[in-house]
Amino acid sequence: MNSILKSDNAISVSYEIDSTGRMLSGAGYSIDYGQPDTFVKLTVDKEIQIILENAMSVVESGAAVIIDAENGKIKATVSRPDYNPYDIASALNDESAPLINRALYSYNVGSVFKPCLAAAAIENGKADYQYNCSGAFEHSGLNFKCHKSGGHSVLDLKSAIAESCNTYFYTLGLRLGGETVFKTAESFRFSKPLDLGSGIVANKGNLPELYTLQNSSSALINLSIGQGDLMLSPVAISLMYCAIVNNGKYYMPSIIEGISKNGVYAPSESLPPTLAINADTAQSLKEYLKNTLKEGTGNAAYSEGISAGGKT
Repeated sequence: MNSILKSDNAISVSYEIDSTGRMLSGAGYSIDYGQPDTFVKLTVDKEIQIILENAMSVVESGAAVIIDAENGKIKATVSRPDYNPYDIASALNDESAPLINRALYSYNVGSVFKPCLAAAAIENGKADYQYNCSGAFEHSGLNFKCHKSGGHSVLDLKSAIAESCNTYFYTLGLRLGGETVFKTAESFRFSKPLDLGSGIVANKGNLPELYTLQNSSSALINLSIGQGDLMLSPVAISLMYCAIVNNGKYYMPSIIEGISKNGVYAPSESLPPTLAINADTAQSLKEYLKNTLKEGTGNAAYSEGISAGGKT
């Protein structure tokens, strides 16, 4: 937003001179850069940003995003590794690619995609589906394994989320069918670019095409656990969880709170939310995600007395 932040006022330097017009060396000087008549207010919360920066100091490579679920506003975002803004040249040749904003970049998603399958199941009459996990699932001559080689035994949707059982979701995806899974993923705007404001865009990633999911069971099986060709940004996947928290309402992300020009402040216009999933579906998913922290794979993040949910 340089065009807005840049001041048109002249920069002036003031200093004292002697009778011959020479600058008095001991008196010093002052520079007036010209006070700009505009400013940009971000949605970022300084205190939350500092906390997140400190938390991410132990992370060698990765990203973290904190979003207000009620409106899609970015409260903090960190990408690691970082770079020195006063030495961009060294960053250009760094193999760890510190100039890539990993919060906006697309990655293979993995099991954090599974609530999307759970939403599809609840909204299409498969919420009561149960499956006996033996540790592997064979389909069309291929063996698809669960992360727990000995199996999880009989699971329902709630416990399958908590245990992150792969074979449960392999078979659930096949029962739902490619079109149902695809449409649910589309409701969360997966594979769509996300403009945070002023040209800051989260990568659209990749969602397998509907035709592929309808005609390739292997592609559907892989998608069902967030694998295969699926790629999403941390911002995109976070917004799905925001919609779950916000009773199914999906807000586009934003990082510009407003702009003040010539003493007049104008808040940024925000788009009304879309309904990604039904409120009852969102409520069930919230309970599943809370249970994942209390009794499942996210137990390390559980804290007594704090209402929180999550997915590993």
